[in-house]
Amino acid sequence: MRFRVEFDAPRHYESLLRERLPLMRWQSGEHVTMPLLRRLVDEARVATQEALATDGYFSAKVQAAIEETSGQAVVRLQVEPGPRTRVASVRLDFQGAALADQEGRERIEAV
Repeated sequence: MRFRVEFDAPRHYESLLRERLPLMRWQSGEHVTMPLLRRLVDEARVATQEALATDGYFSAKVQAAIEETSGQAVVRLQVEPGPRTRVASVRLDFQGAALADQEGRERIEAV
């Protein structure tokens, strides 16, 4: 079965996903079955959420659907990044042997 992928996503992420999702490499394959396509689409949905999370979008919504039309399937991936998470500050507390050692304390202070 042949299929094509359509994205509804911010342009930057669409081009990134087109380059990196394994699903894209299967488009030209003749031996893709519907069960395989479903698995690939589910993996693409999860990979898209993970990619957005690495960019600070931890509550991204990614929806995937497969539509069959006249011998060809259309995979639609809809991506809504949502609000970006930003870290304002970080507090580190150290414990253990490094505190008892002069060199360790110096390294900790350098952080």
